[in-house]
This record gives sequence, structure tokens and C-alpha cells, in this order.
Amino acid sequence: MTTTTMKRARASLLLLLLAVVAASTSASAFSSGRTTAGFIVPRSRSSSSALPLPPQSRTLAPSRHTAALPQPHPRRTFPISALHALTPALLQDLGGATLVGIASAVWLKIWTTLATSGKVDSKDSRKLIHCGSGPLFMLCWPFFSADPTARYYAAAVPLLQIIAVVASGLAKQQPDDSTLTGTTTIKKKPSGLVAAISRSGNPAEVLRGPLLYVIILFLSTLLFWRGSVVGLVAVSQMAAGDGMADIVGRRWGGKKWPFSSTKSYAGTGAFVVSGFLVSVGLIAWFHFWGLVPALTLGVVGRVGVISLLCAMVELVPWGDDNVTVPVVASALTTALLL
Repeated sequence: MTTTTMKRARASLLLLLLAVVAASTSASAFSSGRTTAGFIVPRSRSSSSALPLPPQSRTLAPSRHTAALPQPHPRRTFPISALHALTPALLQDLGGATLVGIASAVWLKIWTTLATSGKVDSKDSRKLIHCGSGPLFMLCWPFFSADPTARYYAAAVPLLQIIAVVASGLAKQQPDDSTLTGTTTIKKKPSGLVAAISRSGNPAEVLRGPLLYVIILFLSTLLFWRGSVVGLVAVSQMAAGDGMADIVGRRWGGKKWPFSSTKSYAGTGAFVVSGFLVSVGLIAWFHFWGLVPALTLGVVGRVGVISLLCAMVELVPWGDDNVTVPVVASALTTALLL
């Protein structure tokens, strides 16, 4: 064997030994760890530590640019103490006042619209508002809470009506173009409220009877409230009794009382029937809610007597019926029913 052949055999043997060593080393590395880019990474004792960290757990080291970033403003929340102040009784009273206010506005809007459009005579609209406003207002009283302050929330409705009536009575009328023969004049057009609750359309008129009416509602709410039948009977006689007496008397009141040229037998009869029915109906409604005693036959008879005597008061030519009738009705109810 020549020298060249011997050198080649030694080189081949050396390469074979290196290959065997490399193969054994790689097998040992895979059995004990992992390789990354040709480097052997030994396996740790805990398998969980070898897992990559989630993104939210990685924190950035503070730098000089971090402080310059704008900080988010704290979120504004509704104070819990304000919610605690809204007790169930307060929420009920606020809801009751809202209901009464909406019902009153709708009732008034119906008749003011009909009056301004000419579909209903202003005298009729005035008395229909007169008949319904008080009883409808009292029908909603049971919806308020038993808290002593509930009456003040209810009284806020007629108080706002007082302000509206005074504002309408003091406001200037809107101009309404019209012409007279040979000259030009400007008539004043009454507002919707004035047209509905006054006889002649004169704003000053609403500062008398209509204003007294809502004042009586306001005082009845504060003085009598739900536990007394005095306010129920007094408002019923003033509203339903006096209102229907005018409506019926103007249409079918041909036969007058001997001592009065404006009061008729038909109107007086309508007063007694209407005042009696509305009074009994309101007492029964409040008894249904457990607010007043039961409506016995004796109570019904006494209410009839009160209605008859109040109708006699309405015949008196002096004073305003919106004052004299409820005052007398209150006194009679206190004497006969309490």
C-alpha cells in the first residue's frame, strides 16, 4: 500500500469518527432539551417555566418617554347618594304629580282647542272645564303616597295653574286684524286659555271666577287632602254642581225662579243631581282605596241634603259661587258627616 493510499484511509477514518461523535451528541441534546439556531437549550426542571409569558404579563421598563404620555381622565359616575335620596314614597309622589299635570294639561288642551276653533262656544267650554277639572284632579289623589309631604306635591299642580291663569289675565292680547266701516281698527285676539275659561274673551275676566276656582283647589289639597270627605264634597258642589247648573239652565231653563231672572228651576235641579252624584262617586272611590269610611245609606242621605242646601246658596245673587258654595259645603260636611 502506497503512502498516498494510507493518508486517504486515515482521513476517511477520522471523518467517520467525527460523524459518530456528532450523532451521539445530537441524540443526547434532543433527549435532554431543545435546539434553537444550532444551540442546545437544556430542559428546565419545571415544564411550566419553559412556556412563553402572555402579552399582558410583560411589562415595559420605564423610560424617559413614558411620563410624557397623556394620562386618561377618571370616568365620571352618577353619585350613589343621589339615588339613595329617591325613596319609594318620593318617587311615587313625583309620578303622581306628573300624572296629574299631564291629565290636567290634556283636559285643558281639548277644550281650549275646541273653543279657539269655534267648534264649542266659549261659555260651554268654560263650564265643561269647570265641571271636570276639580273631580278629575281628586280622582288622582289615591295615586300619591301616604307620606305627609305628598299633599304638597299634589298641590303643586293647582299652584302652577294659578300662575298660568294670572299670567294669561295680565298678558296683552294678540292683535287680530279687522276692519270697520270707514275706519280701520285692530281687535285683540284672546289667548287659548282666556278664550276657553272666560265668557267674553276679556283677559281680566279670568282673574275673577277661574282664578278663585284654582285657588279653592289649591287650598282644599293643603287643608283636607285624602283622609277627609270635606274637600271631596266641597269641590264636587263647586265644580260639578255649579257648572252643570249653568249648562242646563242656559239650554232648558225657560222657567225662572220668581226672585231671579237668571236662575232657573232646571239649573237648580241639575246642581242638586250633579253635586250629589259626583260627591257620592268620589267618596266611594276613596273608600275603595281605604282612605275614607264606608259609604252608608245615612251618608248618602246627608250628602243629598248638602247638595240641596248648596244649590240654594247658588241662588243667592251676591258673592262668587266659586267661594260661597265650597265654603258652605265645607261647613255642612263638617257638621253632618264628621
